[in-house]
Amino acid sequence: MVTRVHPTIPLDVVEATWLVKYPERMVSSAELIGLQALALAKHVKHVEEMRQRVSREKIQRMLQLKSEL
Repeated sequence: MVTRVHPTIPLDVVEATWLVKYPERMVSSAELIGLQALALAKHVKHVEEMRQRVSREKIQRMLQLKSEL
């Protein structure tokens, strides 16, 4: 990269990709909707946790920079 900084991903990529375990069989429309609702609910939770973690990290780094000046 140009900045020589390696990006970090503050989440589990495998879990984010497969938020729910789909059965190894054909599912009905109702079951599929239920699985998608579970994945969506879990996604919202992960995004909120990530947002809070990034906000805390920004504040911590800002205070660290301020104390170094």
